Amino acid sequence: MAAASDREQRLEAMVERLQERERAMRASRFWQLRDAYTELKRRLGFITRDPLAPLSQDGPPPATALEEHAAYALWVERHAIRDEDLARMRAFLDLMPQTPEIAVLVPAADAHPPHLDATIRSVLAQVYPHWRLHLALDDSSDLEIVRVLDRFDDGRISIVPVGRSAGMAPVCSELLAAATSAFVGFLGSGDLLAPHALFEFVFAIARFPATDIVYSDEDKIDDAGHRFDPYFKPQWSPESLLSRMYAGRFTAYRRSLLEAVGGVRSAFVDALDYDLLLRASENARLVTHVPSMLYHRRSAASWTTTMPDASPRQVDAGARALRDALDRRGEPFAGVEALAGYPGAYRVRFTVQRPAAVTIVIPTRDKSDVLERAIDSIVHLSTYDDYRLLIVDNGSIEAATLATFERYERELGARFQRLRDDRPFNFSQLNNMAVSECRSPFVILLNNDTEVVTPDWIEALVEYGQRPEIGAVGPQLLYPDGRVQHAGVIIGIGGVAGHAHKYFDPESAGYFASLQATTNYSAVTAACLLVRREVYEGVGGLDERLPVAFNDVDFCLRILEAGFRNVYVPHARLIHHESATRGYDMSPEQRAREEQEVVALRKRWEIGVKSDPYYSPWLSREHEDFRLAD
Repeated sequence: MAAASDREQRLEAMVERLQERERAMRASRFWQLRDAYTELKRRLGFITRDPLAPLSQDGPPPATALEEHAAYALWVERHAIRDEDLARMRAFLDLMPQTPEIAVLVPAADAHPPHLDATIRSVLAQVYPHWRLHLALDDSSDLEIVRVLDRFDDGRISIVPVGRSAGMAPVCSELLAAATSAFVGFLGSGDLLAPHALFEFVFAIARFPATDIVYSDEDKIDDAGHRFDPYFKPQWSPESLLSRMYAGRFTAYRRSLLEAVGGVRSAFVDALDYDLLLRASENARLVTHVPSMLYHRRSAASWTTTMPDASPRQVDAGARALRDALDRRGEPFAGVEALAGYPGAYRVRFTVQRPAAVTIVIPTRDKSDVLERAIDSIVHLSTYDDYRLLIVDNGSIEAATLATFERYERELGARFQRLRDDRPFNFSQLNNMAVSECRSPFVILLNNDTEVVTPDWIEALVEYGQRPEIGAVGPQLLYPDGRVQHAGVIIGIGGVAGHAHKYFDPESAGYFASLQATTNYSAVTAACLLVRREVYEGVGGLDERLPVAFNDVDFCLRILEAGFRNVYVPHARLIHHESATRGYDMSPEQRAREEQEVVALRKRWEIGVKSDPYYSPWLSREHEDFRLAD
């Protein structure tokens, strides 16, 4: 009983401390700034809810599976292709500058006859007429399959004979050898194409003539004809591809490209599509995504590594295809790990090329307990040894804070440096000033209210940040209660930008494993952001006309504009004690300035006009859980 009583007393004391902390936070200038900033966004019509809600409130729960299924059924009904739409497409064919032929290649030897019948009918129903359908059969094929084929009399359909019990790789090779069309795509028996699928593919090729690879959105279909589990995909995302075969099963390739890369390879028989796309994309001039639900995958069929239902053999083959791709590209890597519990998702760990010194820039003012938590977690947990801390002291006056600075200077020596800047708070200005003092090749912008969770967080960020094509790299940030606070930034949510998977369980898969897998995003938060110093300086640093909000969004968009890609890495994880960040009261003049800055930012990047390339236009701009748009 005594032990229980002691435990209760400790819990009561902990609760009292947390309540006292919450009362202090609500009385702080941060909360006054937060309330003023939220009211500003509401006045501008950018939000219908509070994106900076205090942590004591529950965030909106992710939609349940039943809600998602019902929402998608309604979406399918609303967006069903109409006869008049198909008629307009037929009329438009004469205006197309090019009408390349597309070959649809189907391994059909072991097909379920009703499924094969449905697949053929979906190709025959194409509004685009310039196609060929090649079906691979062997002499042991079921008589019912032959009867299915006898129902169709169309010169565009041909049979490709293959050896008895030939494996999938030889069958696909025979199909590819038989095709003479400009573009080819493999289709599983039982899978269906929307009637406008090939038209949309060719229209994309006409718009972007350099296109060598085309893919679309996809869903699943069962034997009752019910469609479910939609995957609304991003535009071409090379780092996302290194973590899963997100492009999907029906992808159209320029045939000459496939011939140049050697076609399909039997060594990767259980991951033919993944291996093929990895090799082909290395040599493609342009990969184009069509944001339309054009492909319906038979839910019972499984011969690729497409997420999320890959078999163990497919998962292993996909990992081997990744290793082979990295070797081929000459990218030094430490390993490729299949993510347990997330079939078809992988984690590539690149080898950090030393020396790779990192400067961690932390702006702060007073609140020594907050800063100590951040620094102590870095010093005591981090396994990366080539870093230094650059503290930007923005006018600290508390004796405890000044004593803290002196203590770290004694204990950490050259690893700790403090710069003093007493100008009015301007987050962009403070970081720019600090980076101008850096000489290390890498810089991490870090809030003082963060706390390291994964010891190898710096390695995880540097691994991707060292790659020449990468700009900004961001980790997974958690609220103190364990929910996700940041897992990439999506442009357009809430009027300007929102955090992907906000409030999710950090161990959940997220949208098609994108919470667990390395993923391309347009932006990441500057609460923790790694970037090469040359990239930071090359794009002009943070915009000092954005002193408080959205300077990181603007910075990342300028990085994209400069030709780099930004990436989220989930295996770097920190806690973000967001409510502990200090702020300043906002006068009416400051509020007016903030309004002007937000409007200028939206105009500069055409937010609300242009879609985020790494987020489907069919998904919500109000919620951060990848639900369908209302």
